[in-house]
Amino acid sequence: MAINKKKNLILYLWEQNVPCTAAELADVLNVSVRTVKMYVKEINALAHHKVVLSSNKGYTALKISDLSFLDEPQTFAMSYAERSVYIIKKILIEHRPLNTFDLCDELFISYSTLKSDLAKMNTLYQIFHVHFSTQNDLIQIQGSEKDKRTLLSSIIRQETHSRILDLDTLKQSFSPAEIEKISQILNDFFKQGTYNLNNFSYTNLLLHFAILIERVKTGNSLSEIREIMTKNPEELALVRQLSDRIEQDFSITLNAYEKNEIYIFFKTNINYLVDSNYDKLREVIGEDVLDVI
Repeated sequence: MAINKKKNLILYLWEQNVPCTAAELADVLNVSVRTVKMYVKEINALAHHKVVLSSNKGYTALKISDLSFLDEPQTFAMSYAERSVYIIKKILIEHRPLNTFDLCDELFISYSTLKSDLAKMNTLYQIFHVHFSTQNDLIQIQGSEKDKRTLLSSIIRQETHSRILDLDTLKQSFSPAEIEKISQILNDFFKQGTYNLNNFSYTNLLLHFAILIERVKTGNSLSEIREIMTKNPEELALVRQLSDRIEQDFSITLNAYEKNEIYIFFKTNINYLVDSNYDKLREVIGEDVLDVI
């Protein structure tokens, strides 16, 4: 039975002192290399964490006390929607070069199915002004950096299936440690003092900052600027401090376009807290409106 072979795969890896290749495991289990890869994927999915680890040297397995999670057979066939999200995240977050034939093996689909998926994706995601193509058997996403980030933001939200985006959801797409670090920055800058950050704005900023930081880390910076809505000195000073903190905590350099993007995030997500002083209220909303209220 397949379940026994999955257990045998883990037990065999435990006995080895060095990583084992997929070909070696295929010989031991009397299955194909493709089936070995399927077993590894299913084992890790059933365990809800990586039990079998892979590297360029081969597979190793963590020593765990309970293998009962393998007792119930399950299937892991992905739908078209799941495959499209998988492809986009691999390219834009993990920055993996996706070979078409390797990807077919990884997703357990035929080459014709993959080509059909890419054609559907070019129709579905054309509103983001991006195009999925293959060159030298590698899948590429063509489009501006801004459009790629908008696409990435959309498909991460799409994964929530109409649920509210939260910290745990973001940790499934990005490094949990980095999400925690961004969260701390937001707490330090916005959850006290002059500016108010509600829960929706908080997770929205987390998502945008996570995408910005991840893309800049891999050399994918913006090269065009959007119009700045205001030039309030206090706000500009805060955004400069925020940019400095991000650069320091993540060891990256933000160009003028990225800093302007942070400014726009700030303006579209943060509410200014007005105190009870009527002079301040009159200055912000106008005397006519204040009198009516």
